[in-house]
Amino acid sequence: MKDTLKRLHSRVQRIITNGIAPSAALFIFYILITIIALQPIAGAAHASSAPSGNSSGSLINTILNLTAEPSIDISEPRIVFPSNFQYDSEEKTFRISKTNGFTMDLNQAVHMDLYHQHQYIITLTTSNPSHIDSGEFSILDDYFQSVSVVQNTRDSSISLTFHLQQLKLFDLSEDENDYIIRAIHPSERYPFIVVIDPGHGGNQPGAVQSGVRESDLNLAVTLQLLDLIEQNENIRAYTTRNSDTSVGLRARARLGNEVGDIFISIHHNSALNRNARGIESFYFYYIPDDSCDYNDDDYCDCDEPYEENNIYDDLYDNAHLLSGRGLAEIMQRQLVSQIGFPDRRVHNRAFVVLQYSEIPATLLELGFMSNSQELAVMNTETFQRQAAQAIYDGLLEVFALYPPPR
Repeated sequence: MKDTLKRLHSRVQRIITNGIAPSAALFIFYILITIIALQPIAGAAHASSAPSGNSSGSLINTILNLTAEPSIDISEPRIVFPSNFQYDSEEKTFRISKTNGFTMDLNQAVHMDLYHQHQYIITLTTSNPSHIDSGEFSILDDYFQSVSVVQNTRDSSISLTFHLQQLKLFDLSEDENDYIIRAIHPSERYPFIVVIDPGHGGNQPGAVQSGVRESDLNLAVTLQLLDLIEQNENIRAYTTRNSDTSVGLRARARLGNEVGDIFISIHHNSALNRNARGIESFYFYYIPDDSCDYNDDDYCDCDEPYEENNIYDDLYDNAHLLSGRGLAEIMQRQLVSQIGFPDRRVHNRAFVVLQYSEIPATLLELGFMSNSQELAVMNTETFQRQAAQAIYDGLLEVFALYPPPR
């Protein structure tokens, strides 16, 4: 019996290693022990009716056969990391050991930041790609869901795909014993971070005039702006979308709050009055005891006199910190100066993306699609580059005057 239990325990341990949760495997183990312990009693009670060929160990043998080489579905992430690839949940670091002469070229690492898919991929050239077991390993903490390892034998590399709970970048280093991969907040690498929100998208095209969709114009200006920002190594831009997809309004603000220093939402206007023209920019600041319903699902009209005498907002400017209004005014001035459309000034509005932003935020209306003359101009690449340049110049001015208070 003692040898039987040892054999059974060893096989349950292999089940755990192959991906079954330890608590579930131990539960199975205890059930089997109970069955084995009760078997002599059951055998004595039914001895007179048992077939002559049925040995007393038949149940034990059946159990051992069932657990001998279990068929485990490893499509689910494994819980146990390989010994030479470990995760420190406190330090948020992964360590790959240098045992058996294993080496990696950190300088040739290829990074892919797929933050819209909540993934980050690092590909590393190695001396032996099979040094780390391939598969997906479960983490489930506040940073990660899991990490997948793929061995690339053709070019002797490994690809690590981190499935993220939060937007992160990764820093690579090494010590005497290990290669170290550390998750970091983007602010640890970039002095300035802007989150750009191309308004609408997917099943919410925004204004549509003469077959032109606002969501497409918003994205076109955003892509031009990204081209400019990518040339500046001090500024990192994240976008709430990079294609024609739907994104929730609060999710847009949430991305800004998670990583951004400032938030800019890009839109194009429309009105029943076909003669309406010009550029206007919006910010949000709560004014106690006013007549505005700030619980509106979309936006609330909070017109004059707040932008002229908003003493609450002025306190932030006087303290040399950027306010939403300050951001809107800088962007408005740059846009009007470089595009030449009429100046419709800045206004306080409770747009959802502004209302739920915890960082300085503005919503820009670059012109009126309902005005045929402005639409004809805005639907050109020349205008889109011009608008992007104005916003970029506004960013440079903002970050020069108001360094992020980190």
